[in-house]
Amino acid sequence: MFSLLPWKKKKHEVQVHKEETWDPFAEFRNEFKALTDRFFGRWPAFGFGDFGNWNPEPFWGFDVEDRENELVVHAELPGFEPDEIDVSVTRNYLTISAEKRKESRDGNGYHAFRKSYHRSFALPTSVATDDVKANYHNGILQVHLPKTEQAQTKRITVKA
Repeated sequence: MFSLLPWKKKKHEVQVHKEETWDPFAEFRNEFKALTDRFFGRWPAFGFGDFGNWNPEPFWGFDVEDRENELVVHAELPGFEPDEIDVSVTRNYLTISAEKRKESRDGNGYHAFRKSYHRSFALPTSVATDDVKANYHNGILQVHLPKTEQAQTKRITVKA
């Protein structure tokens, strides 16, 4: 058993201190690495994927909210117009894709710009595909996917 009295060092015990050397450059390197990790931490190799293509998916928010009667998907798609966005539900898969292209010619030559987004995932429950609604406002796409009768949550009372 132990006592609740505070522990005291005995007089004959000697505490040995290890002398630590302070390196200001090592501290600076650690701080700089932490700063760059916080800033570039979510970026895949400065934005280039496996095949050298720009991969914007890690930058834009994507969230699925499971409500009682429906699933609501929030996707950030900045810079697109509603007619450039395509939303489709096939079996139990939701696919969101968007593409913007601009081409122009002037005295300096030909200029082309292309921006695209594609996200596809399996839905956790079955949805009524006939009643799916999508809204796009201020760069945020909201897709409302109503659940089928079999997939809706049913409360069961517990009896004693």
